[in-house]
Amino acid sequence: KRNRLVDRTRASLRQMVRRAVTSPNDRMRIGPCIMRQLVVWAKADALLGNLDDNDPKGRRQAILITAFGMKSFTDAYSVALQLDTPPREQRALIEGWLGKLGDAIIAEFTPPSAPRPKKDQWLDCNANTRYWGASAVGLVATLTQDNRQLDWAMNVLHTGLSESSADGSFPAELSR
Repeated sequence: KRNRLVDRTRASLRQMVRRAVTSPNDRMRIGPCIMRQLVVWAKADALLGNLDDNDPKGRRQAILITAFGMKSFTDAYSVALQLDTPPREQRALIEGWLGKLGDAIIAEFTPPSAPRPKKDQWLDCNANTRYWGASAVGLVATLTQDNRQLDWAMNVLHTGLSESSADGSFPAELSR
């Protein structure tokens, strides 16, 4: 219930992307429509509010909603850029918002300088959720040309690859 608006928006964006690819006659209308939807979310700083009002587990869940949704947002934005040349103000607004989402993911998956309480130390372990987060940040970084975010995502990728078995599995994930 809490994720309904995010899920509906992601579905709408995915549908517009699919239609842009499969319906050439609709492409010129789809780009501006995607941009309008992304601008609304960007102006609202969607998915960024009240993150720190959660306990550590709730904050992680909120960040994961963002990470799992990032592909829909970045795919739609990429398609809109290919279909049209949106105004610079819209691009700056959306890219600023995507960058803030990427920074929130990085902050969540970067262990704090002071150790967390023992009950929350699991948040600082490498796990598939960290790799999802890095994937989301990598998508943003390629669109926004943010080298700092791309470096972070690539470092997490290299960590994940170094921890994977020859068959591609993650032993820590399988042990759970």
